[in-house]
Amino acid sequence: MAWAQVFPFVALQLYDGDAEMKGSIMLFFICSSLVWVLLNVSFFCTIDLSFASTFYGPLIASQELCLNFQETKYHYDKFLIMFKLNKQFTKPIENEMREWLTANIEQFITDKPDWFNIELVPDEYLPRDLFEAEGGARRRRSVVSVREMVGLESNDRQQQSVSVHPKQ
Repeated sequence: MAWAQVFPFVALQLYDGDAEMKGSIMLFFICSSLVWVLLNVSFFCTIDLSFASTFYGPLIASQELCLNFQETKYHYDKFLIMFKLNKQFTKPIENEMREWLTANIEQFITDKPDWFNIELVPDEYLPRDLFEAEGGARRRRSVVSVREMVGLESNDRQQQSVSVHPKQ
């Protein structure tokens, strides 16, 4: 963020243009930088400072999610990370997630916690016996495809191919 404040000044030094225009731009950059500094100071003055360290760190989002999955002891958080967030972020720990789900899914089905929704679980994550009990390949999940919404695909999963253009 600091570099984003410095580079406009560097670019302005390389600007070969009207001196009056350069002065106006410099004034604008100075005002913008001051506003940025004041907003950051006011932000950090109004938040709980114990969370300030969470704004900066060496991990990227996907690494942070994987680490959170591995370290959290709450099933709700693990389920959220697995099925409500971007699947591409959790690719590196996919096998670990499958093992966790396989070990706990019977308990979730029995206890029925508010956060557990088996329809959010992709078919490939379900153990084979549970997959068959849920309807197998014709298992209906709450997700509706765009093709179904516009009528290009039937709601009935048994009809696999729908012709868009009539045969001549």
